Amino acid sequence: MAGDRGRLVVLVRIYHERSLTPRLHARLLQRLSTTLLGAPLVVRVSSRWVELTVFANPSGGALSRLAGILGARSLEVGVPGEPDACGPECLSRYRRLLGENRFWEAHEVGEAIWASTGRAGQALAALAGAYAKAQEGMAHAARGILCKALAMSRETGLSDALDALCLRAEVASVYSEGWGDPGACIEWRRLERLLSGEARSPRIRA
Repeated sequence: MAGDRGRLVVLVRIYHERSLTPRLHARLLQRLSTTLLGAPLVVRVSSRWVELTVFANPSGGALSRLAGILGARSLEVGVPGEPDACGPECLSRYRRLLGENRFWEAHEVGEAIWASTGRAGQALAALAGAYAKAQEGMAHAARGILCKALAMSRETGLSDALDALCLRAEVASVYSEGWGDPGACIEWRRLERLLSGEARSPRIRA
């Protein structure tokens, strides 16, 4: 994430037909790490794909072995660019990525929102980061990051646009079922107004 700036990062998404969830992450990580011959990587699991952030350039042979392990029906490889300076379209992009469960990429866009809006945007980056951690099979870390994101949202006045109970339930869903819909827990129009400073007196939710 933010600490990885300046390193080569390759994003690999492998679409599979198996029944996978982040609960299986530890065993899967061991197999994928062996396949990539020790290259540093982070594995995120969903019911529809396995996504890897690889801090090296994986060989074609390694990618073929990955596809074989997962019974892949398709595979995408790309080098993600850093988000541009955040304009009005950033929140729409963030919303779309959340809806597609592409939480690592949503986190990156959240950091761009953070750069242009300050601490309020930091809450959105942390929110996406919580779900990325759930995809990594780190349920405890995901809940902790979500708690921090919700605390920041209360401090910055964004909490009126967020349903905290719903967001917590979606973290559990992402971890146990491999998919979730955290975007359904957010009042997007209100969030946009709060970020732009048009609504200054939010009602704080527990």
